[in-house]
Amino acid sequence: GLANGAGVVISQHYGAREDRRVHEAVHTAMVLALIFGAVFTVLGVALAPFMLRLIDTPEDVLPDATLYLRIYFSGSIPLLIYNLGSGILNAVGDSKRPLYFLIVSAVVNTVLDLIFVIYFRMGVAGVGWATVIAEAVSAVCVAVTLMRTGESYRLVPTELRIYRPMLRRIVQIGLPSSLQQMLVSFSNTFVQRYINGFQTACMAGWGSYTRIDAFTAVPQQAISLAATTFVGQNIGAGKPERAKKGVGAAAVLSVAAVILIVIPL
Repeated sequence: GLANGAGVVISQHYGAREDRRVHEAVHTAMVLALIFGAVFTVLGVALAPFMLRLIDTPEDVLPDATLYLRIYFSGSIPLLIYNLGSGILNAVGDSKRPLYFLIVSAVVNTVLDLIFVIYFRMGVAGVGWATVIAEAVSAVCVAVTLMRTGESYRLVPTELRIYRPMLRRIVQIGLPSSLQQMLVSFSNTFVQRYINGFQTACMAGWGSYTRIDAFTAVPQQAISLAATTFVGQNIGAGKPERAKKGVGAAAVLSVAAVILIVIPL
């Protein structure tokens, strides 16, 4: 949610050609990613068993679930760096390179899954570490890209700091999105708790459903992200009417995508 807020702020200033403010927004957002990543890592690793018991995870899967969750949370920082870095690139109209980095990450994840699970027989731990390493690869790719660019959104590690006006704007715009996503996640967690009461087989079925559900939401998320960048840049450039047309086009595309995906399912 905060990454979305940062993307809106950056796209507006980028559209207005306000290079200094783009610089401040990029560095403020990256510091937020590092802070939240560190907090999530510590809390996630420490509270994993408590969280799993809170949703009535069956005892037969609790050890593996705890191990996987702790490994997954250990990768919070690279995950947030990639999400924020790709959000910055999308905010300035570059949606191709984040896609390429994600493809590389997916290939690395798949290959390491096979190596760790089949060859080294690491089980759940192998799956977890494969995910974390793949996330680290994508984070490095996006960070290097931002540091090597000559544009206003260039990332300079020595200039990382929080600029209070930018922090205020990012929070104001990103907080509603954060709360929305948190409410959805919390509601799904409560549903998961009820599902866990039906033991392992039902849990596996629910897990499969959530994968399909996430897949069907991808086109809408992509269109929404493109619309956010389009609207932000046009608002920054003082072209509100063009921004409105972009919103209308995005709505039509979203409805069409839902129809095309849901009917076959």
